[in-house]
Amino acid sequence: MKEAGIWFLKSILETNMELNTISNQLAQFLAGLSGVIMAITLTQIFASSGTQKIGFLIITLTCFIVIFISIGVIRPKIGKNKLNLMYYKGILKLTKEKYIREVNLAIRNDKKFVEEFCEEIYDLSLELKQKFRIIRLGADVLAVGLFIGIIMVFVG
Repeated sequence: MKEAGIWFLKSILETNMELNTISNQLAQFLAGLSGVIMAITLTQIFASSGTQKIGFLIITLTCFIVIFISIGVIRPKIGKNKLNLMYYKGILKLTKEKYIREVNLAIRNDKKFVEEFCEEIYDLSLELKQKFRIIRLGADVLAVGLFIGIIMVFVG
């Protein structure tokens, strides 16, 4: 395989890995922000009454939901049954000697080498699409919950 092809595939995989790190950081930020807001509103629930209490309760419940949505992004996906040589579960299913043999075969066979790389890139891309969709959902839920809750707090 040509050096340019290897560099091309490696750069795509590295970009997806960086995006995966960014998605995890965004989810952690969303969970942390929701946790702080939830801690503040929990103290206000007991100090308020009427519509204000309902507003603080809506904000608290929204933050609780967003924390669980964020955890869904952060936790690693378990259950990939593929035996991709680049995927840790595929590596662990083989003995050390067999893994070395399989990698050597893949390196010598350009088609297998490209297939392993492309499969990993494609699978990670699909997972990233889902992760960023979930992060957007969490951010939207938080924004709507805060908007409704704050209006109820100020109206009451």
